Amino acid sequence: MLTASVAAHIVNDLAALSGQLHVHNIGLIPFVAASLLYFLASSPREVLARVEWGKVLFVMATFITMDAI
Repeated sequence: MLTASVAAHIVNDLAALSGQLHVHNIGLIPFVAASLLYFLASSPREVLARVEWGKVLFVMATFITMDAI
């Protein structure tokens, strides 16, 4: 899934550079990939249990802080 997400980012960047239709909000690409992973998982609760929520909150707080600077 990570490879597909990276490939989608590269294709999106190439489309933007060539002036073609592309996704402006690049945060949408990993969100869609994560959503597909969750919905296609055989045990979605197990997927959520394996998420390291402390790291997710740390990254979110870092982005919010950097946006405020």
